[in-house]
Amino acid sequence: MSFLLWREVGNKLCTDKSVARLGIALTPQYYCCNSTNSRTDLEDTNHIFCQGELARKIWRNFAGPLGIDWNFNNLNMTLLTWWNHKSPNPISRYITKNLPPIICWELWRSRCGNKYEGTRPSMYRTCSNITSFILQMVKKQFTRAHIGGNWSSLYAACDAQIQQTSSITVRWLRPPAQIVKLNSDGSCTNGQCGGGGIIRNQEEKFIMAYSIPLGEGTSNCAEAETLLFGLKWCADRDLKMAI
Repeated sequence: MSFLLWREVGNKLCTDKSVARLGIALTPQYYCCNSTNSRTDLEDTNHIFCQGELARKIWRNFAGPLGIDWNFNNLNMTLLTWWNHKSPNPISRYITKNLPPIICWELWRSRCGNKYEGTRPSMYRTCSNITSFILQMVKKQFTRAHIGGNWSSLYAACDAQIQQTSSITVRWLRPPAQIVKLNSDGSCTNGQCGGGGIIRNQEEKFIMAYSIPLGEGTSNCAEAETLLFGLKWCADRDLKMAI
């Protein structure tokens, strides 16, 4: 799909217009439009993927519910509009990034099926293929999301307000030789404070741990008093090099 999209944007697809540039005479044919639409120019990339009746219906079907403008006659503008769309959550961002290449792929399949196999274009079939493809991708990417089996459920997921969380790796670093390391923490709940800590050496061996009540106070006082308790314990036992 990425290769197809690259060829589309670079106008390198084998359309009737590009073939005619080689000196081959062709009759204008538009697989996706009604026969009543008389055109004298040959099909090109923009007609297949934006201007044709099938393409416009497909873009409108998927872009409309997301609030994305679809009424463009240029493929590059259509892609930029999708990729620059402000998304409210990660699922929406994933869909607006990956759905345009899928739509283009299915439009190209429909065009080639009609041109070389005589298969009539079908909006229902094309929309079903696009929906099925993006559903598989979203469910694989967001395994915890509860998404149904149709475009309406995907649209609802795009519009949902999802709380985003982030995580970082926290690890304990060894102190230098002959130095012990004190890790302490204090906190307050409803005005009542407490704290605790643990002391280890450079070999990660446990020396001592403590938990102390501190009565009424603030979080800052709890932090300071908890640290002071640990430092005094180290000093009383001649562990003067503590960090």
